[in-house]
Amino acid sequence: MRGASPGRRQLISAIIAVPLLWAVCSAQSSPQNLDRLYVRARTYWDAVKSGDLQGAARFVLPADREAFRKSALPKFTGFYIEGFQFAKESVQLVVRITVVDARLPAPIEVPLKNEWVRAGADWFLRPPRGDIRALFHGPDMSKNPRAEEAAATVRSHLTLEQTAIDLGTMRREKRFRGALRFRCTADQPLSYSFAEPQLMPLHDVLPELKAPGGEIPFELNTLRWAGPIQKTFHLTVEYLGQVIEYPFEIRATIYAPLVVTPETLHFKTGEQEAVLTLSNNTDNVLRIQRFYSPTNSFTAGPVPTEVLPHNSAPIAIKAIRAIGSDSQFDVVTLSFATPFEGMSGIDVPVAVNYRAPKPPKPLSNRTPQELGQILRRKNPR
Repeated sequence: MRGASPGRRQLISAIIAVPLLWAVCSAQSSPQNLDRLYVRARTYWDAVKSGDLQGAARFVLPADREAFRKSALPKFTGFYIEGFQFAKESVQLVVRITVVDARLPAPIEVPLKNEWVRAGADWFLRPPRGDIRALFHGPDMSKNPRAEEAAATVRSHLTLEQTAIDLGTMRREKRFRGALRFRCTADQPLSYSFAEPQLMPLHDVLPELKAPGGEIPFELNTLRWAGPIQKTFHLTVEYLGQVIEYPFEIRATIYAPLVVTPETLHFKTGEQEAVLTLSNNTDNVLRIQRFYSPTNSFTAGPVPTEVLPHNSAPIAIKAIRAIGSDSQFDVVTLSFATPFEGMSGIDVPVAVNYRAPKPPKPLSNRTPQELGQILRRKNPR
């Protein structure tokens, strides 16, 4: 049967398993009921395979549907029902799924069991208690030999000469430039990138690490930072389909003569007022002379006003026009009475009917496939 196609294996398994089990369990379930179970199980697994958890939830016991809809099941490319196992009050389906994963050298078949029970006139899946992924009893891919071998190979040929870089002090409007030193003994160049978007490699050709080593020049975007920073970044290297991380730290002091908080003013749905805070980090007085809204949708107060040296002052921004239900963006301007640190004023973006985005997934929680996609987006061949 192993040489047969998945479709033929399904048919042969069903022909062999179902009649035999019907004979054994005729007192428990009629052939018509088992036939109905087989159809419902196939429909359920078709929905799960396509990622339609909403559709698959129709075949789950009502009490478990809410938790099931929030599940994150492993991806698989095919399945077939291998047979049935009968318990006192339920039937266990033995199903084999085909898993394709970049961390595996080849597709594998993973056996699993799922319990079906009669509820009223029909069959329903009873998910295991706890994480729904307990349905899957595949290999532990977090300790995949292929990934470990690739990481060991790269680390034996590539090392960072520094794990911390001090960039000194610079004004926030500028971009920090620095370099990360490395040693390399690999026969072939290694593709690399930086995992964090604030860090950009500076190069005129494809980013590659070559023997015997050298420096990786980079540029650090600091527009959203002020004061002393100490942050961890990651150099990522792709090898044999695997992504290997090299963490390193950047320290710097970012001087910002004027800090506006928040950088973008958010009006959530129904809100009519928000507060802007201006922090003056210089020895000079900041004099705000005028407020301007191009769409005449906002007013501000108090204006004119002053912000004393090394002090902060709030300015209330009010929406004075009706705002529609769709998200809208605008820009308001605060003009200074005299130039301040080379600036004649500041522009502040405004978002109305704002919906907060979902927080980005931490780098440590990303799968090797996701890290690989990030790497390929940054370094298209």
